[in-house]
Amino acid sequence: MPETLFFRMLKETEKGPALGKAIGALSSGGSGDNTYPVEPSSFSQVPGSPFAYWVSERIRRLFLELPPFESGGRTVKQGLATADDFRFVRAWWEVAPERILDSQKGPDWREDLETFQSWCRQRTFEGKRWVPFAKGGEYSPYYADIHLVVNWERDGEEIRNFVDPKTGKTLSRPQNTDYYFRPGLTWPRRTQGGLSFRPYNAGGIFADKGPAAFVDLAASAIFLGVINSRGFYILITLQMAFGSYEVGVIQRTPVPDVSAQVGHRLGETARSAVKLKRSLDTANETSHVFQLPALLQGNGQTLAEGIGSSQAKEAAAVEKLAEYQREIDDIAFRLYGIDGEDRRVIEQGAHREGVGAEEDSEKEESKE
Repeated sequence: MPETLFFRMLKETEKGPALGKAIGALSSGGSGDNTYPVEPSSFSQVPGSPFAYWVSERIRRLFLELPPFESGGRTVKQGLATADDFRFVRAWWEVAPERILDSQKGPDWREDLETFQSWCRQRTFEGKRWVPFAKGGEYSPYYADIHLVVNWERDGEEIRNFVDPKTGKTLSRPQNTDYYFRPGLTWPRRTQGGLSFRPYNAGGIFADKGPAAFVDLAASAIFLGVINSRGFYILITLQMAFGSYEVGVIQRTPVPDVSAQVGHRLGETARSAVKLKRSLDTANETSHVFQLPALLQGNGQTLAEGIGSSQAKEAAAVEKLAEYQREIDDIAFRLYGIDGEDRRVIEQGAHREGVGAEEDSEKEESKE
């Protein structure tokens, strides 16, 4: 099948003149940066056969060469939809601490996960009705405090039986309950910032708007790095028509072999990013890890010195996080085999087109 020419004009303010210029360049025997010759049958390599003409054949072929995320013992699940958050969901500081699930006092989930899950369910029959609830939230890769709790009393008895009184139809959707209380990686399905994965601790429940990915514990930090990388993100955006990071898209996205030493380095860097970002939250009064207000964490004899010290500390942390992200991106690109012109295009930000417009029109789903 002959190649088809595609013209990418998304960045152009005056699209008509830009298109005319690109066509004129072709007539003169040249080509512009916005012109892409592609053999259309190659689109079928990407799930759904989207018109992913702006990336190379090499990138499209990754969907055939590499295994999808949903394989090798890894899985991605959508969780609980209460159908009435005002009724069933609270911020953790709005309820009595003694009524929140005390999973840290239970059996070690690392030794026997099923026993731990059973213990958590049993505690909901013993007065621990409120369970940590991962429900999306703002863009925050590597770490975000779980600030919501959901009423899961008696293993979700009220939510499971929440029906429309007129029709008798069940309104709630407690999906994939066998995975509740397991540790994993969660993300907001829709944010203005983009895709952001963070660890999801054992002893909680995940939501439909805050799905969860489950991987082998030993490899969780490595995959946290992979799926927060630009390499993974470009493969996500190729499949998307709208700015919503659905479970199916994550399931189908290919992941590289992380067994090499470079993969272990990826995990170490991701863990460092989690630790550093968590340290910033120690100044957040509504966080579980709160220690002191930012001003009191700084050094200085005067108020001005204390503020300056606190701001300098935060700026240094932000810069270090950016350094970690660059290292993670570099390792992930190598694992995927993305280099040269492909990497240049991705790093220039072209990979974000196609979802940015939809994301910008959406509001953050933090409190929902």
